[in-house]
Amino acid sequence: MTCQQCREQLSDYLEGDLPAELQAQVAAHLDGCADCARVFEELRTVVAAVRSLPEVEPPPGLQERLQAAL
Repeated sequence: MTCQQCREQLSDYLEGDLPAELQAQVAAHLDGCADCARVFEELRTVVAAVRSLPEVEPPPGLQERLQAAL
């Protein structure tokens, strides 16, 4: 697996959405490639940070204003 192929799969790998064979290939690549492992850790950190944000209710009327604008 090339670095480009690996990086294209990182989001799905993080979410556990890859078939077992592809997941194993990504894991093996990450074990042997420090650059891709660093990118994966950065992705994991960003996803964790976003997930920790509180949910925000949209302001009243936003949906109607957006629909009118479209």
